[in-house]
Amino acid sequence: MAEFIETATVDELVEHFKHHNVNDRDAVVADVGSGLTFEGGALQYAIFSDKVDSAKLQAIIDSGAELDSFEFQLFKELEEYDEYPDAITFHAFEDASAEKQEVLRNAVEAHAHWINRKYSDAEIYDLLTTGNVERYFSELKHDPNDEITWEYPEKNIRYTGPICGLAAFEDKVSGWTFEKLLQAGGDPNAQCRVESLNDTDNYDELSVIELCHSVDKINRALDRGGIPTEHLLGDVLYGIKDEGVKAYHVYFHSPPEQQEEAWQRHHIASENVKQLAPLELRLVTEHPDIFEAHHMHAMTNPQAVTEMLLMGHDPRALNDEGQSLVLASLLNGKFETFEVLRSFGAVDEGEGQRPMDEVVKHFDGVKNLLLYGSKKRALDYLIEHSENPTADLASYMKMEIPDADRIVALIDRGAVMSDEAQRQYMSLGKGSGMEDVYKSRKDAVQDALNRQQRDVILAEVGEEAPVQKMRRKM
Repeated sequence: MAEFIETATVDELVEHFKHHNVNDRDAVVADVGSGLTFEGGALQYAIFSDKVDSAKLQAIIDSGAELDSFEFQLFKELEEYDEYPDAITFHAFEDASAEKQEVLRNAVEAHAHWINRKYSDAEIYDLLTTGNVERYFSELKHDPNDEITWEYPEKNIRYTGPICGLAAFEDKVSGWTFEKLLQAGGDPNAQCRVESLNDTDNYDELSVIELCHSVDKINRALDRGGIPTEHLLGDVLYGIKDEGVKAYHVYFHSPPEQQEEAWQRHHIASENVKQLAPLELRLVTEHPDIFEAHHMHAMTNPQAVTEMLLMGHDPRALNDEGQSLVLASLLNGKFETFEVLRSFGAVDEGEGQRPMDEVVKHFDGVKNLLLYGSKKRALDYLIEHSENPTADLASYMKMEIPDADRIVALIDRGAVMSDEAQRQYMSLGKGSGMEDVYKSRKDAVQDALNRQQRDVILAEVGEEAPVQKMRRKM
């Protein structure tokens, strides 16, 4: 390699390094006389050798040689029994020819100017998505609040605003990278613009923290003085929950060739949702002034609801569907929140207003069978945790077609079924030609009533009901 560098023309060197690594530090091994051996790369050899002129040195630099090693050592051959060879240090800016020193100075200056320049928007986007931001923003002191414009043709949107805002908005940018920009002076409250590519009058102006799509980034923005807003509490946090549901659905219905990508989306979304509860509590305790009573409807954390109730927020606040917090918590499976409301005396136990009454009224108005099926957990929870089975049974019997299993469960918990309710239930299907359909259900309810009557009689005579045992099949 040493001989090639010495004898090749400038054009031949340039062509050679189009196909070979110019920064291979072991490319050149040469005997340079006086018992010395040179070991190093093409750049170092061109600096050292008197047989290589400054034009060839320039050609090697132009081929992409890294300008980070201008001092190297020439080793003497090992003598017998020597453990380490002697070495002579070569200093490029002292020992190289004047022409070569000039070439190196110009190259270093140009390289420094290139490194310190302001990057293009495309280069900055690449830094953000690869995570290589520390040198540009921390060491070279570029401002993470400088404006950048980035387009998303597939989403028909254009982002314009501070670089740290794009880091918040872009899902490919990690929370760690976003943090580095905030550490370098990024403003979590700076304003950003997101507009339609086709209609610039269709736009949103949001702060950096409002553009965060992950709990991790929101927490990092809060750590750096980010101010939560109504948009954050509403659209952003709701969007995180909604993405969790969508990603779950996509994963379980995606074709085999898309399973891996769908699983990755589902995993990220579910982890994001898991972090919502502590974020809600943090927001309530650190920024109580931005909350209103209706925000309790969206909360996943019962402890955060507790804090709001302690602050005096009204648990009677309705959601957009006109539901009370008690009813909504039951229908949405937030049973811990329901128990919090009960402990604060927010659950009405008056006749016709009890939780079972409210749930039954809700189901009588539901026509969508899928929605109906997904909400039945509320009925099961109230039955399982009933503190007044008789009242709950009376309320449940107001259902258009009450379920036999639930009636039996309440009777087994001690509910007393009124004579009128018994007559109405046992008359289901009469004259409709569907007597056989209802027979097994009626039999199950009658068996429960018989068990209850038997237990009452045994109790009156001071005997315990026999323990039910399984019969062995012969």
